Amino acid sequence: MTKFVLILGLQFLALLPAMASEIKFVMDCGVKEAYAGQPLLCQFIIISSETLLDVEVVKFPEFRGYWSENLSLRQGPIGLLPFRSGSEFKKQGVVGSYLIHKMVDKRDSEIIPMKITVKSRSFFGNSGAQESQILQSESPPLKIYPLPLIPLQLRQHPFIGMVGNFYFINSEISVPYRPEEPLQLKITLQGRGNFSEINTLPLQLPENSEIISHRSLTYGIGETPTKTFEYSILIKKEPPPIHDLGSLLFFDPGKLSYQKLKFPQVKFIRMPLVEQEKPISFSLPKPESNWSPSFYVSRSRFFWGAQIFLVVLLLSFRFFLSKQKAKQLKTASPAYQRQLLWKNAFIAQRSGDSTTFVQLATAIFIDLLKEKTSPLNIRSSHYPTKKQFLLMAKPTVSKEQLGHIELLFKQYDKLYSPEAASHNTDSLVLALSVEFLKEK
Repeated sequence: MTKFVLILGLQFLALLPAMASEIKFVMDCGVKEAYAGQPLLCQFIIISSETLLDVEVVKFPEFRGYWSENLSLRQGPIGLLPFRSGSEFKKQGVVGSYLIHKMVDKRDSEIIPMKITVKSRSFFGNSGAQESQILQSESPPLKIYPLPLIPLQLRQHPFIGMVGNFYFINSEISVPYRPEEPLQLKITLQGRGNFSEINTLPLQLPENSEIISHRSLTYGIGETPTKTFEYSILIKKEPPPIHDLGSLLFFDPGKLSYQKLKFPQVKFIRMPLVEQEKPISFSLPKPESNWSPSFYVSRSRFFWGAQIFLVVLLLSFRFFLSKQKAKQLKTASPAYQRQLLWKNAFIAQRSGDSTTFVQLATAIFIDLLKEKTSPLNIRSSHYPTKKQFLLMAKPTVSKEQLGHIELLFKQYDKLYSPEAASHNTDSLVLALSVEFLKEK
């Protein structure tokens, strides 16, 4: 008995790789036959015995001669749900969903399959390894029939290729209007059918009216959208209070027959005329040929007073700038600096400060020697004569200092004598400076 159970277990394990690798990829539209224009919900389904598969789309399907709308598309890990197929339990997952219908005005049509790459875990081999497969969708033959002929008793109603089941939301529409002004008409169509091929409606308008413009808007996706048709209509003649827009045909695949769909009635509501505003009339006075100003600026005392004030202010400012510049030039001139030295020396002599006096006197004589100005025996407005300076210095300095000053005068006279024209004055000035510094 133990051997029998072991053999059955080994056989079951031997079948597991085959079971794990059996993956199908099919397209299911729910029917095998359909009419042109009939909406079909086609799903691309992957069937396997595994619970989770990694899916990647390699090539999207093509619907040649069909109108198609992609409702959903899944890639990556896809979980599979169990279902019963006969006596077997399998698992399936939807990769993509498309809403399609064959176009009524197209003769040839073809569906190009979808291709995907599937990766699944293997029970044997390397642990965690993935086996990759490229699958192409398989589908049972889908036969599309052309629409049947319209019966004779219904041919007086227009047919614009509507296939499905349709109805209008309203049975009556109220439209306000004014004569010789465009009015707006809005009709909403709902149901399940080939809305993408319905772009206008065959309306029976009142006499002496024309459609200026129209447009259609689709709301919602999937099998039951809503489409609104908006018309701008110009009515040149007074319309009846209630007008019938007529009817049209659509083919119902469920009943396999053409059905008549009546348009909603239109109730015209006349609006009162808008009174036109009267144009505003006005007249401008004629321009004057002779005119004169009411006020002369030149006759104003304030104006001339302001002018004079500005001129005086400008001249005062310029005078102030010139004085400042002259003062700066004067204070920077050597003559002013020497005069300032002499003034300070005179103050020091009057106050009895012999040390300051000798220092300032030395600075004056050294400056004179450097600049080689006029000799000291020439009277000047800035400097005293030798005799005057000695008389001023005698009460405040010692005899030795006075002797040094006399020596300075002698050296200065010698410097300006014709025989001393080639002497080095810089060395003499340096020697005199050293003597006075020693004395200090």
